[in-house]
Amino acid sequence: MPDKQYYSEIVDRNKDNRNWFSTHEKLPEFNHPVLIRLRHDKLIADEDDRFCYPLEDMKLGKFNPDNGWTIHPPYQKYEFDNLSNHHHILPYVSITHWANATEQDIGNWSTRFKIKGSYEQLSLCVDRHNEEKVYKSLAIAKEFLAIYGGEEVRKEGSPLEQTYYVLCDLQNSIVSTDSKTSQPPEPVMELH
Repeated sequence: MPDKQYYSEIVDRNKDNRNWFSTHEKLPEFNHPVLIRLRHDKLIADEDDRFCYPLEDMKLGKFNPDNGWTIHPPYQKYEFDNLSNHHHILPYVSITHWANATEQDIGNWSTRFKIKGSYEQLSLCVDRHNEEKVYKSLAIAKEFLAIYGGEEVRKEGSPLEQTYYVLCDLQNSIVSTDSKTSQPPEPVMELH
């Protein structure tokens, strides 16, 4: 691989907004929720002429000297993440940085699987046999959009941001049906 500098979209882009600490220099209080930067030690998400962008993510986690780093709940129903699985950090993944979490960060994390849009009705009924496949397909669509949509996905109110959140809402609204039942269940929620 050419001699390129690594660039973190999480730490380097947000250094003015957050005080990030290197885990090699300082660890947080034990069992205190903090924002953590997970980085895959072998996979590169993207690169350009100047930088390599490692596969990384930011999550709410805790450090315990006996158990190491863990991800704070809630967890997805099905986990397809390349960096963690529920509370476990996967092999070849490092926690490189952490930052103190605000109350808003903790609140956003605890409600991250709630429906965000305003729908009169939203539910996606799937037979139990195909539920994980549909969930994974929506996860892949979200990841594809996040990677290839660029800045437009992060721009508040943009059509791509709205599409991303609709995919999230569909994923979080999946209702399993018994494939032997001819009638789907009642809608999961009605929002007015």
